[in-house]
Amino acid sequence: MQQAQLMVRCWNRGDLNCVVNDFYAKDFIYVGDNIITSKKMLTQHYQNAFASSQSKNLGQLKFDFIWCRKLGADHIETIEKYNLFKNKNVNYGYDLLVWKKIAGVYKIVTDFPKQLGNKANRPQHVIKKH
Repeated sequence: MQQAQLMVRCWNRGDLNCVVNDFYAKDFIYVGDNIITSKKMLTQHYQNAFASSQSKNLGQLKFDFIWCRKLGADHIETIEKYNLFKNKNVNYGYDLLVWKKIAGVYKIVTDFPKQLGNKANRPQHVIKKH
């Protein structure tokens, strides 16, 4: 879905204003460790969870779409496998998003991420057998 890829570009630039204000509907719900329904609170959540105090760097996000279906004339449900690369670590999991077409543009009305884990993003060393 093109909107999700545009949102990933904003994330990778560290532009939370773009992520939250351009891609979330006014009446969205985010279901993570807490339930969030305010854009201000969502921005604070992302800032606290992903940005370092010295920079806007949120890490590099990659979405792989594994599910997409229409839920009616103006709603789409997507499930993405995500990898978030930052500081030699990778957070990974799935994200269920429900998008609603508002004034001709799809916006997120439901965001339900599920982090599965974190792994070090270190190069694999090959052990040669003699």
